[in-house]
Amino acid sequence: MKGDDFVDVQPWYTSRLNAPPAYLDSNDYRQKMFENATTNLDFTLETLDGTIETVRYLLYLTVDGIRTFVNEHPDAYRMKIDYRRDTVEEMINFALKGTFGLIEAPSAALNDYIACIRLYRPHGFWQLIRYIASKLSEHVTQFELSFRRDYNADSTGERLEIYKELKHSTTATEGNVLQKMQSIHYSSRNIRRILRYSETALDGCVF
Repeated sequence: MKGDDFVDVQPWYTSRLNAPPAYLDSNDYRQKMFENATTNLDFTLETLDGTIETVRYLLYLTVDGIRTFVNEHPDAYRMKIDYRRDTVEEMINFALKGTFGLIEAPSAALNDYIACIRLYRPHGFWQLIRYIASKLSEHVTQFELSFRRDYNADSTGERLEIYKELKHSTTATEGNVLQKMQSIHYSSRNIRRILRYSETALDGCVF
């Protein structure tokens, strides 16, 4: 793993974002304001797999990376963004509507989104990253609880065999594998968090 694959969930002075809505109802005032504000499209974003028509001034106000580009190229009405169209659309939705609908998305999509908002910095992106880190930590906790429930001395069949194998396997420094897993889980509550999201298959769990 490369160091650049990780996100240090900082700076410390950012507050945690309350759970943003995944989408807005058609009669929500924010959705209506968004529709009214985007009637005169004058800016094209060229993504890796398509284009997005939007309003330059709105993105100038809400996305630092686009503001920097426009300041350097005041006559430009097209901008290239090397991310997938769906990713860029989600970033724009967060910047202009405050929505975020990728918390249950596949890891590749979520990684792409995190990289995109880190680079272009829509307003409130650090709070959003802290929210994502918090939700993924909940996934880890749920996985640990599910594992202890399903793999224990009272399990049967293959799960019991896996439990016995882990219990009797040893690590170099900290007893058996189960003890090591438990130690890591409890110590994680007291460490400084960085963020990298990946999938590991074990009875459908993702962590």
